[in-house]
Amino acid sequence: MKKLLCIIIIIVPLISCIITPDRHEEPATPPETEESSFNASYHYSLGVLFALNGDFDEAAREYEKALRFDPKSHYLTIELVKLYIKNGKIDKAIAPCEKALIYNPDHLDIHLLLGGLYLKLKEYENAGREFRKVLKLDPKNLESYLYLSAIYSENKEYEKAIGVLKDMLKSDPDNLMGNYYLAK
Repeated sequence: MKKLLCIIIIIVPLISCIITPDRHEEPATPPETEESSFNASYHYSLGVLFALNGDFDEAAREYEKALRFDPKSHYLTIELVKLYIKNGKIDKAIAPCEKALIYNPDHLDIHLLLGGLYLKLKEYENAGREFRKVLKLDPKNLESYLYLSAIYSENKEYEKAIGVLKDMLKSDPDNLMGNYYLAK
């Protein structure tokens, strides 16, 4: 009887290790079910609670878990990225934005956010690509004109910067910032 009890004590934990998936693995294609939605909401809620208590690292981990259950959610992506930015983890914030654009290729806010991240990291070519994409999707997005002109100016491509500002002022001729930077 003692031998059987010892064998059970050894085998049960081993079986649970085999059955329990690795916590660090991301499911390749999470099922779009009610359960996935519930799990995403659950982990997002935990993340909010951790953030409210000032534990931003744990909050980020919970947001990441939520995104595993709902990878198409641009809202969860933006919340996670904002948390990374708040923690000064700019370079870590890029991957969720790029992944979100796979599911939401025309999402303006994610392109703007990604462009801003690249700009902060001084990756001007990537930032410019994102702001041009925003302008293609929304030609009246004044913020993108300003950032794009700043990128061209930083790279000493003054004619391109002037052209971007002139395009901006076609949409909004009285824009104070556009007129100021064009004059400068």
